[in-house]
Amino acid sequence: MIMDATFASQEEEGRAHLLKIMQGFLASEAAKHAQKEKSKANTKGKQAPTDVDMEELVGNTDGFADSG
Repeated sequence: MIMDATFASQEEEGRAHLLKIMQGFLASEAAKHAQKEKSKANTKGKQAPTDVDMEELVGNTDGFADSG
């Protein structure tokens, strides 16, 4: 309601202040997103190898839960 009232008013200073707040928020969110994407790209090629259970790999399902 406050934002609607600010934008509906003829007071340019209030609208400018509100827009600057929104711009600052969006800039910080964009920086966080960029950092997250950069971090994700850096770890994509460096994933730790996964442990493989050779018994399950060759078909031994004795350790699996029974479905019936």
